[in-house]
Formats: sequence, structure tokens, C-alpha cells
Amino acid sequence: MDKDLRVVIVGGVACGPKTACRLKRILPSARITIFEKGKDISYGACGMPYYIGGVAEEIKALCDTPVGVTRDVGFFKNVKGFDVECGKEVVAINREEKTVTVKDVDSGTETKVPYDKLVLATGGKPVRPPIKGIEANGVQHFHSLNDCRKLDEQLKEGKIKKVALVGAGLIGIEMAEALIDRGLEVTVIEMFNYII
Repeated sequence: MDKDLRVVIVGGVACGPKTACRLKRILPSARITIFEKGKDISYGACGMPYYIGGVAEEIKALCDTPVGVTRDVGFFKNVKGFDVECGKEVVAINREEKTVTVKDVDSGTETKVPYDKLVLATGGKPVRPPIKGIEANGVQHFHSLNDCRKLDEQLKEGKIKKVALVGAGLIGIEMAEALIDRGLEVTVIEMFNYII
């Protein structure tokens, strides 16, 4: 049954690659393709504060296996046996035809791709509290490697001296520590009466 099974996975950061690896173990002949709209895949988002704080010296370390092998497109193709296409956004699903429409984020061209099984592993989005000015200049969200790169660049340029950090969950507290380690004055704001 798995010989001709075409599996399309939407999302290539955490759940998508993990799902593809598991499927290849139980259905080795399946043809699996992951579509990820961003340029970064299979990274440890929970480790981003460690990069900001200097514990992880290179951002690439967030994409490495425990033994230092980088999880990139070539790794998944050559070692794990499935394809990953970055910069490709799934913009439509036709359940009757069993196809997805995939848009190249750079060129805008769209292609229909057939599937037998479809996995949606698109991840989450940061909570954006209903605060006036949340989209103003100087307000940054911290959710992706792009957010991490942007913040690191601003910190290196000395553009930031004080930070009001909204959210005292695990990542928020780790970010507060990382920013303090970089010499910033940090104020943590939390809507609940407790942290974490």
C-alpha cells in the first residue's frame, strides 16, 4: 500500500519534519514532500533565547541534531529520504481532487500537487494582545528565526537599551534572562498574577 502513497505535509518547522521521519520509518516507500513557506526548517524555536543570550553561538545551532548535523533540505533528502521545499506556501486544498495548490513565495507561480494523504503541521502564531500600538515601530514579536535574526541585529547595532517584554511564560522569562545577559534593562509585563 505504501509503495505509491503520496504524502504532502504542510509546515516544515517542528511537527512536519517529525511526522515525515516517523512516516518514513513505518512506510519506507512512501513519497513524502514537505512544503514550508519560510526559508528556515526544522529548528528549535525554544532555543532562540539561548542564541540571543549567547549560549548558542550561531543561529545554525538551532537547526542541528544533538550530534551537530544540520537539519537542512539535503539532510532530509539524503539521510531521511523525503523532500522539503522551502519558500513554498500551500494556498488551497481541494479535498475532492486530493490536490494542494502550492505558491512559490518569490515568483508567485502556483502549481497543483496531488496527494493521497495530507498532513497539516502549520504551527502556531504568537498571541498579539489587544494593546493599542501593538504594530508600532519598535514593537517586535519573537516567534521565528527571522524574528530572532532581526532582534540580534538590532542588539548588535546598539539600537535597543530598554525592553518591555510582554508575557511571562517560559520563553518570555528565558528571553528576559537573555536580554539581561546582554546588558539591557528589562521589564516583564504579565496579565496574570503569576509567571510561567
